[in-house]
Amino acid sequence: MINRPQSFNECVKQYGIKDSSQTIGFLTNGERMFLKDVFADFRRAIKYPSMTAGFCFRAVETIRKFYFEDQSISNDDKRRERGWKELGETLGFKEADFKEIKDFALPNRHGEHRQISYEQRERIMNFTRSIINKLIQIIKGTRPA
Repeated sequence: MINRPQSFNECVKQYGIKDSSQTIGFLTNGERMFLKDVFADFRRAIKYPSMTAGFCFRAVETIRKFYFEDQSISNDDKRRERGWKELGETLGFKEADFKEIKDFALPNRHGEHRQISYEQRERIMNFTRSIINKLIQIIKGTRPA
């Protein structure tokens, strides 16, 4: 069973969250601390154009690992595979949707920085942002899981 963080709406009622700084604190506290890494990688993707895909993919992988993987599955490959499937099903993505980001990101990990156009970079960042946004909507309780 995947341990889901408490929803934002439940926390608003329980803790009386009132402003955006409290919202950011809520989103990056406790079981949701992984979102700090997600936001940091997305910021790096903007700052370092040649590594955009690598940082975006790492942000998505972090989401998969900490939110969608079932830690009770002991086989790493099966746990990762199930995590990707869960992420796709929950957030409404197919495996093919990840092709462009993977095509650029995986070589980045090994020091190869393929030429990336502005349009490709923009698509990869928008794709990553849509994943982050959908996850935050689920955590906040404004999108059905």
